[in-house]
Amino acid sequence: MKPTPHIARIYLLLALLILAFPSLAKLYKGQTGRVLIAAPRLHTESNDPFAESVVFLANHSLFGAFGLVLGRRLDATEAERIFQGKQGDLPVYYGGPVSYPDRVFMMILDEVSGRVNIVPNPALPLANPPPQGARLYVGYAGWGMFQLNMEFAKNAWDTAPFTLDLLTAEGDVWHRARAALPQPK
Repeated sequence: MKPTPHIARIYLLLALLILAFPSLAKLYKGQTGRVLIAAPRLHTESNDPFAESVVFLANHSLFGAFGLVLGRRLDATEAERIFQGKQGDLPVYYGGPVSYPDRVFMMILDEVSGRVNIVPNPALPLANPPPQGARLYVGYAGWGMFQLNMEFAKNAWDTAPFTLDLLTAEGDVWHRARAALPQPK
């Protein structure tokens, strides 16, 4: 059966979309550089690893997302068990449930510019003194293709701009971040 000109145009359009998708997807930056604040309903789901969490989203694309949980410092015993003293004076935080405790990241905060740099698998112990504002994260928060977008559709997360106080504050970062969200009218 010969395709009609109308069908041929549809096939051509679909082929162009398929060819252009990888390039267009790279343009999508989603919520990169912002923070995710867990919705209160996650608080009631005791088995949810993101209950009462705030996540700095380092990368969000159509292909997935990567971030680090903020404000959950590991106790000295757990840090010692994982690093055996190689962390030196760097503070150690829980970064998320993915690859815990096998993946380690060093987050470096430039307090002047407000920029955050994340270094995967830093060599420990560090040869030089660590950069000012550096901290270690064990594990990470990760989502597969479209997974985080689906969680947004289910209202599992609120988003907000990243502010330095969320990173430097100790204590209950989640309640502080939730209180700073605009209240619905």
